Amino acid sequence: MKHSSGLATGDAEEGEMSILRDAGLAVLLVDVERTVMLASPECETLFGMYGMTGRRLEAVPGGPALATAVGAVLQDGIRRNVKVDLDGRVLEARLGRRRGGDGVVAVLCDATEHYARVRRLEAEAERLAEQQARFRELLTKAPFAVGIHSGPEHVCVFANEEFHNWHPLADPVGTTFDERCFGLENEATRAILDGAFRSGQTQVAKAQAFLNARPGGGSEMRYFTGIAQPYEGPDGTTAGVMTITYEVTEDLRQRQRDELMVSELRHRVKNLLAIVQAVAAFSAIKAADKEDLLARFQERIEAIGRANSQLITSDRGARTLSNLIAQEMEQLGPELQERLAVTGEDPRLAPGLASVIVLALHELINNAVKHGAYSVADGRVAVEVAREDGGYRLAWRERSGSLALPEVPEREGFGVLLLRELIAGEVGGEARLGFRPDGIDYVLRFPVAEGAP
Repeated sequence: MKHSSGLATGDAEEGEMSILRDAGLAVLLVDVERTVMLASPECETLFGMYGMTGRRLEAVPGGPALATAVGAVLQDGIRRNVKVDLDGRVLEARLGRRRGGDGVVAVLCDATEHYARVRRLEAEAERLAEQQARFRELLTKAPFAVGIHSGPEHVCVFANEEFHNWHPLADPVGTTFDERCFGLENEATRAILDGAFRSGQTQVAKAQAFLNARPGGGSEMRYFTGIAQPYEGPDGTTAGVMTITYEVTEDLRQRQRDELMVSELRHRVKNLLAIVQAVAAFSAIKAADKEDLLARFQERIEAIGRANSQLITSDRGARTLSNLIAQEMEQLGPELQERLAVTGEDPRLAPGLASVIVLALHELINNAVKHGAYSVADGRVAVEVAREDGGYRLAWRERSGSLALPEVPEREGFGVLLLRELIAGEVGGEARLGFRPDGIDYVLRFPVAEGAP
């Protein structure tokens, strides 16, 4: 019976060998001693080595890697895949214990092309990852705000640094539009994103208002221009919206200042023309002949030009009265400047108002130098500014112990007309001009205008 059983076992083994040999696969059968018990013709062709049966596995090309894997399978019985490098070719082997546990069966295939594709895909993936990283860095540092939003609630999935600046209270990534914005106040902005998401068409925003929260509390109105560009998901439907915006708040405010400046310049030019006409008419009345008319007219036009030149080239914002006084006193030098005392309020004057008051200051200073307090060594000037009846009162007073001027001037020149009538009419106030032996007293009352505190 034992002899019969041994024959049966041998027959079974031979049958197994025959099946493996004729399977049409690259099959390798190795015993516990790492000796090749069987190598199918396909296997020998794959290895480029014939007569492999009976050889030690380590003597086969790529055998050391296979021998290591065979030992591991014999030890723990776990099937394994192993890659075998053969002079530029790559084989892949699937190893498992032989039935009965006294050896290992390996099924092999040529995976050269497969691994070549894997390497190409890995290289492409690495290249794409590098490009993505560079692109992400460019977007992150871009001088305009970039946000990528997902779904109809516009959940932010990417925000660059400038986008964070628009949402300073918390990280916008992961938040819906309503969570990161003042929803009710920014309905127009949300409508742009909704329009892009629902229509699948690019939406353009021009000087769009946006109420922006501030870290210290409160809010401010800012303006942006940009686009909302929908993007598709794997199923071809709109998955979200990418926004690219840049702030135009300062540009818009600059445009408003430009428009205001143009308006002020129109008004200023109109005022100057009226004054020039008055100068021409008054000069014609007082002139003795044409040459005298030309001299008088030119002298006064130059005075008006000097009085207005710095205003025309100055900052477009309001000017303080003290700044205007200092501007006109600069031409006199430090000795006369020390003899001027300015007290009281220092209102800010809108450009239109300042352009008129500076004419009065110019006329008062020039008269003081030629005929008044600044024409003598002991003369002094005091300027007092006070609030009065919702406006301001500017008082100019000259004092001197050595002057002896007539209390009624021999003639009233253009300066009197300018100070008493033209200036008062232009500022919408009233003026009083008095003549004393030691100098002029001049009071100008004018209402509070734009730019005044």
